[in-house]
Amino acid sequence: SDVSIGISAHGETDLDTLIKYAEVADYIQLMGIKEIGAQNQPFEESVIEKITTLKKIFPYKSITVDGSVNLETIQKLADVLGLELRLEIKNTSTENEVDNDSL
Repeated sequence: SDVSIGISAHGETDLDTLIKYAEVADYIQLMGIKEIGAQNQPFEESVIEKITTLKKIFPYKSITVDGSVNLETIQKLADVLGLELRLEIKNTSTENEVDNDSL
């Protein structure tokens, strides 16, 4: 099918509630920040624990993180997801720009 259904969860979403909905979802998206819509927030470290738990329960589901993903946090996320990163930093005026084709 060309359509997939995902579940997106705020950082304070209870893990049991998230698991219940994730059982019927194609993928899981977690917010990496505490307050949705606010800019320049720090990375919410509790998302790492949620990813670890969710990967054990749903090893074949895609898990994405939105919010405060940057050069400092992307390696933490890759490590917990078991991914190997090859980052190519472009020398541009845009701070922390990453070439997505290299991920």
